[in-house]
Amino acid sequence: MSPDEELARFVAGLGVEEVPAQVAAAGRAVLLDAIASAIAGRGTEETPVVERLAGALFGGGSTVVIGGRSLSPAGAAFLNGFQVTAATVCDVHRPTLTHVTPEVVPAVLAVAHDTGGADVLTAIVAGCEVTVRVAEALDGETHRTRGWHNPGIAGAVGAAAAVARARRLDVSGVRHAFGHAVSQAAGTFAALGTPGVKVHQARGALSGLLAGTLAADGIPAALDALTTPRGGLLPAYVGGGTPGRLTEGLGTRWSMLDIALRRWPAASSLQSVIAATLEARTALVLGAMPALDVIERVRVDLPPRAYSLNASHGWGTQLEALQSARWIVAVCLADGECWVEQTAPARLDDPLVGGFATHRVAVHQDDDLPLAAARVTLALRDGSAVERRIDLPSGDPVRPLTADDLIAKLRRATAGTSLDADRILAAIHALPGTPSGSDLVTALTSPIPRP
Repeated sequence: MSPDEELARFVAGLGVEEVPAQVAAAGRAVLLDAIASAIAGRGTEETPVVERLAGALFGGGSTVVIGGRSLSPAGAAFLNGFQVTAATVCDVHRPTLTHVTPEVVPAVLAVAHDTGGADVLTAIVAGCEVTVRVAEALDGETHRTRGWHNPGIAGAVGAAAAVARARRLDVSGVRHAFGHAVSQAAGTFAALGTPGVKVHQARGALSGLLAGTLAADGIPAALDALTTPRGGLLPAYVGGGTPGRLTEGLGTRWSMLDIALRRWPAASSLQSVIAATLEARTALVLGAMPALDVIERVRVDLPPRAYSLNASHGWGTQLEALQSARWIVAVCLADGECWVEQTAPARLDDPLVGGFATHRVAVHQDDDLPLAAARVTLALRDGSAVERRIDLPSGDPVRPLTADDLIAKLRRATAGTSLDADRILAAIHALPGTPSGSDLVTALTSPIPRP
């Protein structure tokens, strides 16, 4: 049996009763996190443009757009995928730098209205599991060295698996869905630092929806598209990869449990920077003085990958600011918090924060720091210093966000909108026992009910 067939058998045969309680809870958590991220993403500067284009390119319809007006299935999947990642606050599988839910959740939501609640949850679990396993099989470092960006590649396959499972396709149907997804898999790190990198996630969701729908309607594709020597995903992208990672421990070792969630809207490699900065700020004795007035300079130490990704970014746009260690440190010290407002276009014009970030924040590489770590040292004007080091940010699989953390994230995202956080939470919690995902879809599009 090929790895492709074995993985397809896992997807096709996965019932809600085969999903361990811990994994089902993780499925609900990533769904909740993706929804909160998408609502936050509606406040970013590029989303209105993408929303207009999605309507123009794909047309209107009745498929849910999280927090917005419904579109066609393709338009909704594409726009939702963009929204989930737009505020840079969604999940990441850190070892492979793969965002998972922006591809999987929008693809499932596009078919959720006519899908049983248990199938919605199981489809999300299957899609996340396949995405991470494909990313792992693509040998992270080799993949990145060649310049590939996983969300539009592994994410397209995972989203296809999710739609195939939601549509209850058999083993052959899932393999055909994989084949259609591989034909569309794309995305390179040339887009890093531009909104184009977020289009990879949106395109991954759309590709998965198209792949699963083509397979459901009986359009065949390559059956072993992941591993076939001539043109298979792994041979073509990384010279073979590690196909054993596609199937190792299926059903007993759950790779999706290694997905990290983010507390703050900023690059995943800056989560420890934010935690360390806010902790250091809390230690200051400010009185009525602004924090920036008592700090002479700041040193930020990052491990090599984070340094390469985040040390040199400016903050000319919201997206650049979300990736900039210097801006994030400066604005967190100034405001004492980090949410979408701290990188909003109007905030980026603040000359005090910008000047502090330019002249008084220095970022250095520390080869001895672990992958997700950061150290922030504040040199104060009275000659003293405050230092904080965070090795693992909250949201890491070792330090997962709690249910209360995720609920707080949703409430913060829905504040000021017409969406009802309690209604969304109830719909997610009820999923395994509901006849369809329609209650969830309604909660994501309808305003707060009025008495």
